Amino acid sequence: MWLILVLHVAVVLWQTALFPNFRSPDERQHVDLITQVEQGVAWPWPDPGTLRMAQGSGAGGFTKSNRIDRPLHLADRPLPPRADRPSFSAAGGTTPLTAQPRNQLIQHPPLYYVAGAAVLQAIPGWDRIPFDLTYLALRWWNVLLAAALPLLLWAVARRLRLAEPLPVAAALVPLAIPELTHNESAVNNDNLLILLYAVLTLLVVRVLTGDATRRTALAIGAVGSLALLTKGFALLVPLWVGVAYAVPLFRGPGRRRVVWALAVAWLGTLPGVAWWIHNRIAYGSLQPHGRFTSVPELVARYPFTDGGVHWLLRLLERMNTLFFVHDQTGGGGHHAPWFLAFAAAVLIVAGVVVALALRALDRSTALVLLFPMVGLLAIVAKGSYEQFAATHTYAGMQGRYLYGGLIGVAIVALAALRRVPAAVSRAAPLGVLLFAILIQTVYIGYTVKLFWLPADGDVLAALRAIAAWYAFPPVVLALIVTILLVSLGAALFATVRLAGRPGAAAWPARRPTAAARLTRRPAVFARLARRPAVAARLARRSAVFARLARRPAVFARLARRPAVAARLARRSAVFARLARRPAVFARLARRPAVAACPARRPAVAARLARRSAVFARLARRPAVAACPARRPAVAARLARRSAVFARLARRPAVFARLARRPAVFARLARRPAVVAWLGRRPAVAVRLARRPAVAAWLGRRPAVFAQVGRRPAVAAGPARRPAMAARPALSGQPAVRLARTLPAAPGQAGVAGRGASGVRV
Repeated sequence: MWLILVLHVAVVLWQTALFPNFRSPDERQHVDLITQVEQGVAWPWPDPGTLRMAQGSGAGGFTKSNRIDRPLHLADRPLPPRADRPSFSAAGGTTPLTAQPRNQLIQHPPLYYVAGAAVLQAIPGWDRIPFDLTYLALRWWNVLLAAALPLLLWAVARRLRLAEPLPVAAALVPLAIPELTHNESAVNNDNLLILLYAVLTLLVVRVLTGDATRRTALAIGAVGSLALLTKGFALLVPLWVGVAYAVPLFRGPGRRRVVWALAVAWLGTLPGVAWWIHNRIAYGSLQPHGRFTSVPELVARYPFTDGGVHWLLRLLERMNTLFFVHDQTGGGGHHAPWFLAFAAAVLIVAGVVVALALRALDRSTALVLLFPMVGLLAIVAKGSYEQFAATHTYAGMQGRYLYGGLIGVAIVALAALRRVPAAVSRAAPLGVLLFAILIQTVYIGYTVKLFWLPADGDVLAALRAIAAWYAFPPVVLALIVTILLVSLGAALFATVRLAGRPGAAAWPARRPTAAARLTRRPAVFARLARRPAVAARLARRSAVFARLARRPAVFARLARRPAVAARLARRSAVFARLARRPAVFARLARRPAVAACPARRPAVAARLARRSAVFARLARRPAVAACPARRPAVAARLARRSAVFARLARRPAVFARLARRPAVFARLARRPAVVAWLGRRPAVAVRLARRPAVAAWLGRRPAVFAQVGRRPAVAAGPARRPAMAARPALSGQPAVRLARTLPAAPGQAGVAGRGASGVRV
């Protein structure tokens, strides 16, 4: 996973050099607004249509920011040395540019630009150094914003329990979208929005998998509020959160808890929602037009029948093309990147359809994951069609607007691989990586030809020009390219091995040394415990389970697997540790085959006997309860548990065995509640009566003797003991009951009569 993160960051850093300044969407305006916020010109946040572009922000680029109709041949242009390039202050600073339109980006909330201004303040003298260096620092900041995207994709796939190695394939998805990595390398508020949408997706998936805690709800509200303070496309977030919580609300119990969590999440988004409410009140529109003080009125003049179908087809084509690759000319040509973008779209749509049709993922979960992509497309389509119906122009068709829904679509499409043979799913990471290499190579070749390649077609000259135009020294760029190539080679090697390794998830269990190391990693074992095949093998390793027994969270999962727990029960050393975990044994005690095993282990049973709650459950199982009765040391401890023996006393077969233990019955006889039960068991009472020590004690208990004395076979027992025959006569009324039940001994027929005390004996 960390290798993929390094590869992803290296690719994005390489693209900070590949694309000249100002050649990314609205990059000049984003940088301009950040600098003006830092200088205090655009803070407090200005009203719509009041902010001019600053002259100094034009010093960072050597190209125009509008569309181009032919290759730029930048390698043929003269370039000043790095030290002689103008700074922000030298180029005019915050002096307004009256010849250019106003900066329309003040239509967005200020969070991204305030954060960018904080980055500038951390650079000493940023306005006096060459501005292309400051410009590059802002680009690197955007790279850091997007660096965690593969990790979040991987985490979402793991949370949904997609089988390995599908989470690895999910982490590789951003590399297969060159325009996404290009956008991450540029200064653009989309990068912060993508990050926040990705975090929200992970939190929403937690809700869909049963997390209805208020802590998660607070996190959703906080992240949603930050997204609402970043860009207007986050207006979808409150509705998405409501849909996400509706799934557990209608699935089953705990509805009240879910409703409270939803309320907390919605309350958390209020600071972000307040910004848009303010816009509606102050400017009459949720999102004002940045270049005008009032929102221009769009009157529909053309019906859908007048070119509407052509608009729809163009919308779908442009959104797909600009989602995967760029089109700097705006001509809509079908170049090589276009065909690869079309192929990628076909694969994704096919995966989504298969996943929904074959239920590769829970259908409600899949629909919630697809909601952001569908919702964002609907918002874009609405704005574009309003413009088309009013002016017959094609506007707002930018595929990057859909990146907020990327994680959901990627996960649903990859889930379709659950329904294919295991060999195919194991090759998924390799397939995604190979496609990423193909589309990135074609994309880079197209970009180099469009911007850098000289008129004579010298490729080396183009590469030298890229290094010369880069604001950092060439050694930095060389280091980035080296890291990129090394990490790419390592990723290829790892994915090839992964594709060729059958049962990759179960292999550690076959290696004692590897398993011994794994046991020292709680996070690893927490995952392994969810795999029956792995856990079954691990259960055969005494040394491994000796370590596992120290992990409550792991054993809590293992205890839910009968086959694994059955093996665990055969390990005395393991159960010796397990006996110290009440929560684990509470689960084990519910499995007859498992619970019966530890009872055959003296050391284990000795510890089990100290757990009243566990034995309360074990005592309900005849086969289990019968086992401790064969162990003197265990039975001795059992005798100290009244609640346990109260249940055991209902088992004749168990007490028949216990009755053969003098030391145990010596303690049992001191429990009135136990003896009360014993009195109702003839077979047990008969054995009791044959024990001198027990009978001697019973003779001192009137209430007990009153019950036991009603059983002829029991009463006959003390009569056979000389020491006991004398004892009842001193005990008052209980002795009378006993005497009435004793058979007449030879030579004593006329003995019966009244003694000196007047009592018939």
